[in-house]
Amino acid sequence: MAVLNVRSGPGTTFPVLGQLIVGASVQVTGRTPEGQERWWQIVYPAGSGQRAWLIGRDGLVRVSNPGLGEDVDALPVAREPLATSSVPAPQLTAMFPIFDADLRVTRFSPDGAQFATASGNHTAFSVKVRRTIDGGLVREFTQYTGIVWDVAFSPDGKWLASVADDRQRQSLRIWQLRDGAPVTASGISGTTPAFYTLSFSPNGRWLAVGGYQPGSGAITDGVIWLFDTDSWQLRQTLSTAGQNSTALTFSADSQWLVTGGVPDGLVRIWQTSDWQMVHSFSAGRLGVRGLALSPDSALLATGFCDESGTYGCL
Repeated sequence: MAVLNVRSGPGTTFPVLGQLIVGASVQVTGRTPEGQERWWQIVYPAGSGQRAWLIGRDGLVRVSNPGLGEDVDALPVAREPLATSSVPAPQLTAMFPIFDADLRVTRFSPDGAQFATASGNHTAFSVKVRRTIDGGLVREFTQYTGIVWDVAFSPDGKWLASVADDRQRQSLRIWQLRDGAPVTASGISGTTPAFYTLSFSPNGRWLAVGGYQPGSGAITDGVIWLFDTDSWQLRQTLSTAGQNSTALTFSADSQWLVTGGVPDGLVRIWQTSDWQMVHSFSAGRLGVRGLALSPDSALLATGFCDESGTYGCL
């Protein structure tokens, strides 16, 4: 089956947004100027208010504009997107072996000079901080008794936090990177939570931790814990009933927190001014394992499991 690439701008150097089958019906809203390669601006996805671009060759698609027929050249010239069409190719800057068993996650420091890894599955649980330029070990934390699920640098690069399965009631660990000194978060009472993910807000005010509360009745009785980074005191909890909260991210302006989990795949958006949920939706897949917002918060990327259980991806 022949397909056409739908792009963000009029040219093959623009990113591909999706594909259309040859012969598909499209609504054309504009075109490139005379003298340039012929591209059509179309409504994409169909029925939305969004625009994309398609190579303008007759016979590839059916134009569905009422009264227009096939005279696409009668349409006005559409303004190209402001983003440049030149996408620099990624360059390999360093490569080195890391002999850690079961490497689970990698996170870069805000300045990119260091990165942290979490490793271990049945044994050898650890978090290591390395130099980006050569992989040299800067600091190592090995006091874990279970899987380290996630690590995060604070926006100022002063702190490193991790969440793990731990039989020592230290599921959440926070260190001062300058000297490796530990910091204790307070405010949690009762059964030690099962933490799975964490993220600092870009303004540095909050550390959000996702997981579920054992003893609450079900693994899918999820919770988001919010710690004030000035005191490392628990200030707020958010209920994510129906899932184990395994993914979360803040918007660049720290005004929104987006959370998701397994097994229901529901995504929730919270307003950080009062921690009220303002929107929720399901992307129609199983478990949400990763979330990322574009710098302007206009786009949300989600990572899903093909198969999931209450603990995470299978």
